[in-house]
Amino acid sequence: MMFVPKNVRTEFKRLRTEEDPLANLRSLEVLADWVGHMRVFAAGEATKAGYTLNQVGEVQNKPRQAVHRTLKSAQSRGLSDTDFDGVDSSTLRYWLDWWSDPERTPDGVEEKGYDPETMVARIRAELEARYDAGILRRPPSGLRELRNG
Repeated sequence: MMFVPKNVRTEFKRLRTEEDPLANLRSLEVLADWVGHMRVFAAGEATKAGYTLNQVGEVQNKPRQAVHRTLKSAQSRGLSDTDFDGVDSSTLRYWLDWWSDPERTPDGVEEKGYDPETMVARIRAELEARYDAGILRRPPSGLRELRNG
C-alpha cells in the first residue's frame, strides 16, 4: 500500500471545502507535485515487481520508450552515500515524507529499529547533494516543505 502523507490528505480535504480560488490552486499544486513524484515511484515499483515497460506504458497511455526514458532519467547514483545508488529522487522524497511522519519511532514494526531522525537527515543530505549537483530542479525537500515554499 502506498503511503499518502498527512498534508496531501489535508490538501485534498481542503479542496472540497475551500472557496478561495488561490487556496484551491495551492492545494492543487501540492497534489499535482505529489502525484507526479508518485507516478515515477509507482512505475519503478511496477518494473521491480516484474511488470514490463509495455505494461506500465499501457496503464499510463505512454509508449514503453517514454516509460524507459522517465525511469532512466529518475535513476541516480548516490552522492552522499552509496546506499542511495539507483534510488530515484521521487523515491527519496517519498521516503523523506514517510520517515518524517511524527508517528514513526525506532520501536515501530515498519521502522525495524532505525531512528526516524537519522533517516530523515540521511535522505535530506542526499536530496541536498543532488540539488547542489543540479540533478534536482526543485528544492531538496519532502512534499511537506514544498507546500509551504
